[in-house]
Amino acid sequence: MQADQSLSSKERFAWLDAVKGFAIIGILFNHLIEEFAPGAWFTNPSENWPGFAERMHSFFPAQENPLFSVVKIAGWLGDSFPGVFLLLSGLGLTMSAIKNPTPGFFPLSFYRKRMLRIFPLYILIHFIIVLFSVAVPQAHVAFTDYRVLLSFAGLRFTDQLFFFINPSWWFIWTLLQLYLVFPFLLLLLMKSGPRLFLVGTLLLTFVIRLLAINGIYGGDSLYYWMTGLFAGTRLAEFSAGMAMAFLLINSERFRTFWENTRRVTFLSLIVYLAGLLLSFTLAGSIVSNLLVTLGLTGITVGIWRSISGNAFSGLRKLVLGIGSISFALFLFHQAPLKWTAFFSSGIQHAILALLVIGFSFPLAAMFDKIINRINKLSFIPRRLHLIAFLLLAVVLYVSLSRTGNPFLLHVLNGFIFAGILTTLLFAAKIPVSDPFLRSGMVSLFLLFTGLLLAPHAYHKYILLLSLLFFIICMIISRIKAFRVHYTLTAFLFFAILLTGAEFLLKQLKPLEGADWGELPVLQIDDKSVYSLKPHRQTRLRYNAYDFVIKTNAQGLPGPPVPIPLPPDETRVLVVGDAFSMPEGIPYENSWIALAQKILDSLQMHVRLINGAVTGYGPREIKGRIDSLASIFKPTLVLYQFFVNDYEEAHLPPIARLKEIGLVKAPDEWLPRWFMNRQIFLHADNLIRSIKQKTNRYDWYFYYKSFLHLYQKNNNFFFTPEALHVTDSLIASVDSLCRSYQSRLLLMYIPSAIEVRNPGEINYLPAGISPADTTAFDTERGRKHLVALAAQQEIPLLDLSVPLHRASSPPYFPASWHWNQTGHETAAITFVQFLMEKLPVTNK
Repeated sequence: MQADQSLSSKERFAWLDAVKGFAIIGILFNHLIEEFAPGAWFTNPSENWPGFAERMHSFFPAQENPLFSVVKIAGWLGDSFPGVFLLLSGLGLTMSAIKNPTPGFFPLSFYRKRMLRIFPLYILIHFIIVLFSVAVPQAHVAFTDYRVLLSFAGLRFTDQLFFFINPSWWFIWTLLQLYLVFPFLLLLLMKSGPRLFLVGTLLLTFVIRLLAINGIYGGDSLYYWMTGLFAGTRLAEFSAGMAMAFLLINSERFRTFWENTRRVTFLSLIVYLAGLLLSFTLAGSIVSNLLVTLGLTGITVGIWRSISGNAFSGLRKLVLGIGSISFALFLFHQAPLKWTAFFSSGIQHAILALLVIGFSFPLAAMFDKIINRINKLSFIPRRLHLIAFLLLAVVLYVSLSRTGNPFLLHVLNGFIFAGILTTLLFAAKIPVSDPFLRSGMVSLFLLFTGLLLAPHAYHKYILLLSLLFFIICMIISRIKAFRVHYTLTAFLFFAILLTGAEFLLKQLKPLEGADWGELPVLQIDDKSVYSLKPHRQTRLRYNAYDFVIKTNAQGLPGPPVPIPLPPDETRVLVVGDAFSMPEGIPYENSWIALAQKILDSLQMHVRLINGAVTGYGPREIKGRIDSLASIFKPTLVLYQFFVNDYEEAHLPPIARLKEIGLVKAPDEWLPRWFMNRQIFLHADNLIRSIKQKTNRYDWYFYYKSFLHLYQKNNNFFFTPEALHVTDSLIASVDSLCRSYQSRLLLMYIPSAIEVRNPGEINYLPAGISPADTTAFDTERGRKHLVALAAQQEIPLLDLSVPLHRASSPPYFPASWHWNQTGHETAAITFVQFLMEKLPVTNK
């Protein structure tokens, strides 16, 4: 059909910007009111909707000033205006597509145009909000938070993301979904006509909303779902705008109706009131959004036409001006408005909130103008820009390594993010005929991205990888077949190369990263912080280890234990860490299993119950005893104490869970992802190996050797205050055992440094000798535990001498734990201790 050319008149369609202006004013008023009053119990229902009477009571509560109630209700009505923007979006896109038709069906071209239309402004305002959030501790978000990066991309597809940072940004996610289906909706509209199109899309929307109010929806929040978490719930408003555009262009009858202000206003008012009343019920909410949106659109058009005289020319210009910056206003205002509650209260809060609303107008206009100017730039980047960006990257790299100030770190990350956006923009403007400049700019984009996302320790690798990409890109650009798409080809080759290297290293020689190597078999535990997953058989491969850990249905790394206690059986519950679990060898070769065999061969009615879990310290052990002692009713509880228990006594449960990898804070996901990459782990190992061979000191080996626990000076863990915490935990463990009619035993396990020749240990730091008694005391931990055990009358088995006398090395050379010799030594010593010090009858 031919479009009516007269409809291109700006004056005739000025109402579009006018409606946007009225809509954004309504939204601003709504958000202002909701800063001081609860939200409305209508529009979109929630899963915790109160009864009808209670919702009605919220309009005029008994204790509330009636005047404030009226203002509050007026503000609540503005909560429906985002639907008007959805309608106008469908209308504007369709009108543009019909008036400027393109042959064929090219959705990718449409997607590109829409992304370039909405994302520059969205990203600019998003960047400003995140940057300045550092000044609001209660609302601060980091550029490295994976949720922030998803939000920058407009991907707010979960309940946690939907209102994240700035609740208004939910609209972007809903709009992206509608953009995704628009080309197909347009095709349907043009082929079927507006009637069938509306019947189909409205029916689909109503079915989706009907299913939702009956409990069939995604996520945990019905309110988010109905608001637009899934755009299918708002499709009716968008498709109504599309049909309206079609009719305005192609139907003289509809145009005549639309230009009849009185009729449009009257019918719109009726439709709006009907929608508003229906929105108070669950069943009515199926159609209420559509009716309210249609009604508000017609009412605002009527208001606009009623001020058409010269007397209102100033007001008309103001409304049109506000409408022209409505998108920027919508994106910007709400986060700063919410921040005001953190700085003031009462009348001061109200004044500050009004100031934020007031300043949002000129700021939104400024942001809009900035993006318009950027879009009009037609420059071509030069090679000099490569040097400038590289220098900026170096300055930021050095600055990041030297600052510990969170505020400054956030600002530096802001500069890096700006570098990401700018290099990406520049790269898009470089012609393919200049591969050096184009490859260099994309490499700098990767460099800035890595500087932002990766922990500082890996920035040197990011620099090398960026250089590698540049080399690959330059090589591929010289291949005739790829001269047009060499950047994309290089990126794909680069990604395949890194992915392949990562896969091979993971398969051939996996190393433990930020997450523990034992993570696959661990789970969060309410009592003992974490525990082993029950009824599992898992092969663990990391560092020098390759072993299988089996757990029974009780979650123990050993044979199942009968719950009823046989009358002639003495039970010993062993709690400890990886020395007893065990780590690195099969359970059948562990000291507990070997000791059980010896006891069985002596026909002693003693059952050893292995309650040990890798990494357990005093806090976890106490919870473990509390979990197992009531079930298995042990006579004895053996607490296997390792020297690092002095340190782990001060580790809070949440820190332990984060250390393992069972819990990750949002801003830790990406850094930990880098820290778990095998490429970087092997590179770190190579650098450490070179340092060791060249006799250069490395802190990694200092801590792995526990020298921070043995050092005489500046040792927090052996201050009176710190020892009091450790001693109190051991005393509480003893008291807990007594409450279960069990007796506590202590088993001290020394580290290899305490009892073996340094030549047997390959992780001692170069240039440092633990035998230097002026700097270190490797006996202090053992002596303190011996004294504590004597003071509290707790029997103690000290394995230092037996392990020292072992004929062959009892420890793995590259790790803390025992090899087969160590376990055999411990088993024999334990049985002797049990028989000599604490005789157990074999009758």
